[in-house]
Amino acid sequence: MIKSEDITVVVQGSIDKKNTPICLKSVRKTLPKATVILSTWENSVTEGLVFDSLVLNKDPGSLIGDLKFNLKNNVNRQILSTHTGLTRVQTKYSLKIRSDMMICNTNFLKYFLKFQDYRINECKLFEQRIVINNLYSSDARKSNFLFHVGDWIQFGLTKDLLNLWSIPLQNDKELTQYFINKPRPPLDPVPSFLSKYTPEQYIWKSFLEKSNLKLNFNYYADYSEDNLRLSELSFANNTIVVDYENYGAKFLKYDPYKWDYKKQLNHRLWILLSKKYCNPQLQLSWKQKIETAFDTVSSQKKFKKLKKQYKILFKPVEYLFRWIFSPLFILYYFFKTLASIINELINQD
Repeated sequence: MIKSEDITVVVQGSIDKKNTPICLKSVRKTLPKATVILSTWENSVTEGLVFDSLVLNKDPGSLIGDLKFNLKNNVNRQILSTHTGLTRVQTKYSLKIRSDMMICNTNFLKYFLKFQDYRINECKLFEQRIVINNLYSSDARKSNFLFHVGDWIQFGLTKDLLNLWSIPLQNDKELTQYFINKPRPPLDPVPSFLSKYTPEQYIWKSFLEKSNLKLNFNYYADYSEDNLRLSELSFANNTIVVDYENYGAKFLKYDPYKWDYKKQLNHRLWILLSKKYCNPQLQLSWKQKIETAFDTVSSQKKFKKLKKQYKILFKPVEYLFRWIFSPLFILYYFFKTLASIINELINQD
């Protein structure tokens, strides 16, 4: 059992007047004996906030990564505030969380303890797997985004998280100008995207390359079977993907379902990857098996055909049911309303 006094929570990012106080209070409530490090920017107003240690960083700034949607690429802000916070940690375990989220419970600890066995030596980059959220952990087979590991909240050994976040900042040309003077890639899921990689991809790719893995991954939509295998293996052997609803954390600023939730690598799919690459003996629950059966392309096609046949077969029955019972319902509510009116008139007398 992991005790809260063995955990340091690194709350990183800018101070949100509404959400950061909620975040810090939720940490105190859920992990009462944990050390809390707030890693934010110079000149931030931190009066009244609850924390044990404060790290004030020089803001590296952000640049526009998507002109159409005016989206900023904050990858350097996240790397800097997370890394400097983790360097101050003295405990065995760390939880990295954004300053605009909150902790609801400690479910992530259960997953951390449950899924540490059955790893293989190939692409084994951490001493123990880290627990990440399924949101923005993309299922590459559905989204075509490789090496896209969720970075909003992560739990694990401090040494492992520090290893992950000890990477260089992304240079400005890759961050916002990469596609300005270059042709768009043949496979282009987001035609307005200007950065060479998404923030999630840059962080995970940089970590893999720092770990002496050779990647032929040249831009955010660069897709190949070799990269697909390495992307899935790196997920299976180094992370534990937990569904948003079960992690024990909540997004306060953003709608967690804003982007395509169906293209995220959920816990069930992560188990399938771990079963494929690391542990053939790993078993899905019955619920997960049923979900898997309905998740295949062939089963979805069959379901669509079944639905079409259902409409053909039962549409006449549905119309007959409506024709018989609709008048009865209308009469029922008519007499009910009439009785109510008569009752009101009697009471007035």
